[in-house]
Amino acid sequence: MLVVVLLHVTLGMLPDVPYLDGIRVDHIAVTEWIGFDLQNSYLTAFTFLLSIAVMLSPATTITEDIRSGAWMYLAKSSRRRYLIRHLTVSFISGFCIAAIPLTVDAVFAYLLFPNITPNLVTNYNEAVASTVTYWSQWYYTQPARLIVTYIIFIGAFGGLFALLGSALGVATRRRVVALISPFVMVLALTIGTSIFPQFISSPVFVLSPLSPAYLPTLWSVFVTYGITLVCAIGGILFASKHQTEL
Repeated sequence: MLVVVLLHVTLGMLPDVPYLDGIRVDHIAVTEWIGFDLQNSYLTAFTFLLSIAVMLSPATTITEDIRSGAWMYLAKSSRRRYLIRHLTVSFISGFCIAAIPLTVDAVFAYLLFPNITPNLVTNYNEAVASTVTYWSQWYYTQPARLIVTYIIFIGAFGGLFALLGSALGVATRRRVVALISPFVMVLALTIGTSIFPQFISSPVFVLSPLSPAYLPTLWSVFVTYGITLVCAIGGILFASKHQTEL
């Protein structure tokens, strides 16, 4: 994930530094952050890779423990503690894998470019509106707050991806399923969005601060997130219990 950020800093930010001549003010910190960079390809690549990167973490350890048989040697109370620790560590690791690189990118943006609040005149090329950006009212008043909120928002989805992959890995007892399932789901939803945009919303678009497609309502995103999170946690608990009874 840091590779994408470093590419963005090198190829996206640094070429804009010479434009800081004291006259032009369209290159500012918030517009140079990866989320609001008009070169949306960086964040798109970041989101797709995120669904893979989160599984290169402790999220797959329970699948390996079940496959190896180590799970069977744990006492019932130890299994409970193990599951709680696994759920917590998996979510936090997924969150950090998403949030830390985005934070690094934001730090570079604020170090290299002036911290000026954007306005409709000088930043006319940034089409920020409630239909394509959540919390869009902060863009022209509190851009730093908006960036932090999106970092947390994307990080939360990183944690969700990790738990989803872990649940499917436990259910199938296959590490490869755990590794690729979040990516396959994101890819399938993205394809589905292009075919049925009125019914399906891809995480690639939902997590983009400058979404190329109209966004679903925020409350529907939170409801869907909550249901999916409960299903992922429940799936891990149920599948691990089922594996014990085999």
